[in-house]
Amino acid sequence: MKHFAIALMVAMTATPVAALETAVGLTAGLYGAGATVTLGVNENIGVRFQFSEFSVDEEVDADDIDYDAELTLGGFGAMFDYYPLAGKFRISSGLFSNASEITALAAPEKGTTIGGGSSETETKEGDTLSMDMSFGGVAPYFGFGWGNAADPDGWPIGFGVDLGVVAMSPDVTLTATGSISNAQDALDAEARQAEDDLKEFKLYPVIQSSLSYRF
Repeated sequence: MKHFAIALMVAMTATPVAALETAVGLTAGLYGAGATVTLGVNENIGVRFQFSEFSVDEEVDADDIDYDAELTLGGFGAMFDYYPLAGKFRISSGLFSNASEITALAAPEKGTTIGGGSSETETKEGDTLSMDMSFGGVAPYFGFGWGNAADPDGWPIGFGVDLGVVAMSPDVTLTATGSISNAQDALDAEARQAEDDLKEFKLYPVIQSSLSYRF
C-alpha cells in the first residue's frame, strides 16, 4: 500500500496536469448501491469519492448456531485511481469509512454448547443469543477496474467496473437472555469462535458497476 501511494505521487508530479474534469454517477454491486464523484487530475491519475449501502436478511451459521441476521454493508470511501496506460484500465487504492454491521438473533436448541474450555456451558429451553458484529471504523481497499469517468476525450456518459477487496476487522459481541444471560465468560468465548467462523468478512469481495456523466 505504501509503495502504491509513492507511485501515485510520482505519477502526479511527472505527468502534465490538464483541466480538472468532474463526473458524477451511480454505482451498484456487492458493496451496495449509491453515488460517486470522480475528479480527473491528469491522464494517469483520478480521485473518486463513493457512498454506498445495502441491507439484506439472511441466515448466518456461526459455531454451529443458526442466526436470523440483518446484514448491512457499505460506507463512504475515497479512492486513488492510477491509469498506467493512460487509458481505461486502472489500479485503485483507498480507504472506506466502514458502516457495515451484522445484527442477529438465535434461539439455540436445549443443550447447545456455548463457549469452550473452562467457560463452557449449555443452553436451556427459551434461551436466546443476540449478536452484534461490527467491522472497524476505517477499512483499506485495493482493486482493479475498467473505465475513466473523467476522461476529457471520451463520451460524457461512461460505464465502469471495479473488482477488489475491502479488508475488514470483524468484532463480535454476544448477549443472551435466559439461563445463560450471566455466563459472560462463555459468551465472550463463543463470540471469538463466531469471529473465526465468519472470517470470510475479513477480506470482503467488491464487485461494482457504475454509470457516470462527465460535466
